[in-house]
Amino acid sequence: MASPVAEKTPALDLVLCAFRLANVWGQVGNRLAGTYGLTAQQWLALTSIGLAGEAGITPTEIGKSALVSPQNVTGLLDRLERAGYVQRRAVGGDRRSYRVQLSEKGRKVLRALNPLGTTWAQKAAAEFSAEKITLLRTLLDEYLAAATNVAFANGHPGKPRLPARSAKPVGQGKGQRAARVKRADQRSQQLTALPLSASL
Repeated sequence: MASPVAEKTPALDLVLCAFRLANVWGQVGNRLAGTYGLTAQQWLALTSIGLAGEAGITPTEIGKSALVSPQNVTGLLDRLERAGYVQRRAVGGDRRSYRVQLSEKGRKVLRALNPLGTTWAQKAAAEFSAEKITLLRTLLDEYLAAATNVAFANGHPGKPRLPARSAKPVGQGKGQRAARVKRADQRSQQLTALPLSASL
């Protein structure tokens, strides 16, 4: 009898449930934010910036809040700035060091968008007591912190740490390697057979 492809464990069940939940929230977030030309990720970033108030927030803090790598934060902020939602303010006269604030347009879009998110969130949690919501939030925060520390070096978003492979991926056996080598040889022979003018 063949062994099961995957063993069901409580930890794996939790991960798969989180995937499904993130998929639901992501689709709803994109649909709501999309009415204002934003993505769910941009909405999350704008909310983080808005919560910082007049003091603004650093790109590093935005990355940690949204779990986005430094490179992706730069692109995210570039797009939000071009759309007129945020503005960068240099710190100490150094243009490379800056804090990000909402523009008036950014504040306006959050004032319109956040109530839509609140309405949907209240509907989704309508069957939960206040105590259960508080408990769920606490557990999610704890699990997010633990998962982030396991997934990223020093708990900082970036290149994820992947678990060591315990078995060869499908299609990576000797037969597949031999086929790749044969195709490479064939390509080499074809290039060698070409006239000099055709290979330039």
